[in-house]
Amino acid sequence: MQFFPARHKGLTLIELLVVVVIIGVMATPLLLTYRSHRTSQALLSSAETVANHTRSAHVFAREARTQRGWGVRSTGQTSYSIFSLSTAGTRDEQKYVLDSGVAFEDDFEILFEIGTGDTARDATIVLVNANGRKSVVNVGRSGVVEVIHE
Repeated sequence: MQFFPARHKGLTLIELLVVVVIIGVMATPLLLTYRSHRTSQALLSSAETVANHTRSAHVFAREARTQRGWGVRSTGQTSYSIFSLSTAGTRDEQKYVLDSGVAFEDDFEILFEIGTGDTARDATIVLVNANGRKSVVNVGRSGVVEVIHE
């Protein structure tokens, strides 16, 4: 017993192409949303990580660790380091790289005083992602670090 006449044994090329185009049209917004979410999450993660490393440098200086001044500075558009300062000069103690698609808007250097952890002035670190969204890490004179997501 035959359910279909012999001339309808499969899909035509046109039918197959129509199905592929429909699936592509439906999947495009999902991919764009996923990519946007991923870059936003990378920005948030990078800002929190930079803030945590800045807090660590503040604690090192406040506790007078190794009798050196401690700070954080950019070493490139997508990299930064925790550094120490002594009479012999500065030394990068640990280097870090931002998440993919995230960069610093400007170069920065923040130095915390030995014993107090204070800075000479308020400082701002601005991170930006590929979509143009920004996160700001503010460092107050007393060493308080806060993250603001725009």
